[in-house]
Amino acid sequence: ELADVASKWDQDERIGDAFVASFSKSMVLEAYSDFINNFTDAMEVAKTESKRKSAFADFLKVKQITAHDRLNFYGLIVKPIQRFPQFILLLQDLLKETPPGHADRMALQLALTTLESLAEMLNERKREAEQIAAFRAKMRQIGSKLGRSETGRVLLREDQVQRLEFNQAGQVTRSKPRKLLLLNDRVVCVVGSGRPSEADMASAGQQEKLTMKWCAGVEEIEVVEGTGTGTLARMTTGHGSHGKKSSLVK
Repeated sequence: ELADVASKWDQDERIGDAFVASFSKSMVLEAYSDFINNFTDAMEVAKTESKRKSAFADFLKVKQITAHDRLNFYGLIVKPIQRFPQFILLLQDLLKETPPGHADRMALQLALTTLESLAEMLNERKREAEQIAAFRAKMRQIGSKLGRSETGRVLLREDQVQRLEFNQAGQVTRSKPRKLLLLNDRVVCVVGSGRPSEADMASAGQQEKLTMKWCAGVEEIEVVEGTGTGTLARMTTGHGSHGKKSSLVK
């Protein structure tokens, strides 16, 4: 596309159509999305393997030394990710230099809109992939599932809170640290249960093991306005565990 445009530049002075034709294809979104979403994992694998296999590390060094631009592995693999902001800046500059009424102006505007929309969709897919990965990582820490299917569940946020227990006089009788995980359909209360075993550290990183205390659908949670912040209030009575009610205090 670009070679053809360059060969006809003196006669046509058109380049916008080449950008539109290249980046309006549906496969561009899928290919770039997969690449960007797997970028971090790919870099971690390359880092691990270069430490584990000296031959692989030597191969990367030789390729960097012999390359004309002397870019290392990271510099090469990050290039596709950098292209979108670079192309957007290029099109913005071209539009500044292209006068109104020029034959290429509308195509350049369409190309810029196409690339900006594509970049926005890629960012959204990246955000969704990170939320799904965060949810799966938490489930590995907890070591349990939230029902038969976890497809579509994402971790939106997590917060440290204190569970307060009150007596009938309204006095705090006990306080315990808890962590609340807000999913797209559930609220999960967990508590730290010590450092992970060596097997867990190898599979899930050096993260604290979590134990699930309770899990409820977001529609089952009652949010109560109060003066306290970051607390999980639990009302207790003198009749054992009956009549207890959990509520999130804002």
